[in-house]
Amino acid sequence: MFEWLRGFWTRHIAQDVPIDLARCEFGCRVRECRRGEWERCENRLLDVQRQIAYAEAASPAEPPPHGHNASPEQRKS
Repeated sequence: MFEWLRGFWTRHIAQDVPIDLARCEFGCRVRECRRGEWERCENRLLDVQRQIAYAEAASPAEPPPHGHNASPEQRKS
């Protein structure tokens, strides 16, 4: 019974929320943003900054380019 109810709920009532709208959907008191407010929304911009920081921390560091910042061994290749 529970599985049927859960399946019904996910198929007919609940919808997936895109990650960039999750803060708006679940953590904001504003019902609907006026034109232009969404681009300047502090909550949304903080989430974007956190996502960028997380992505940068999760990705491996790139080696320095060949040139003035490269080690002598790197310059030889």
